[in-house]
Amino acid sequence: MADARGVRREARWDKGGLPRKPMEAFMADDTSKRGPADRSRINLSEVHEVRYWSDALGLSEDELRQAVEAAGPMVSNVRAHLRSGGVGASR
Repeated sequence: MADARGVRREARWDKGGLPRKPMEAFMADDTSKRGPADRSRINLSEVHEVRYWSDALGLSEDELRQAVEAAGPMVSNVRAHLRSGGVGASR
């Protein structure tokens, strides 16, 4: 498809009338990555992130889940929670 200036462009809509998306939008997370994508948050839904943060904070998976439940997903809040005597603080 070409625009008014004759420059070829890719169609924005597929045959069903839906917007086209790049393939990355349909691909799952790369499970070969061992660290978190956003180092300021702990995502308990991703197995590799639970492993990473458990190891980084010196906690078991259960202790990590309890700490995130108490302090929220932000790493800074979880670290502050642990410093103040929260779950797993004795380690």
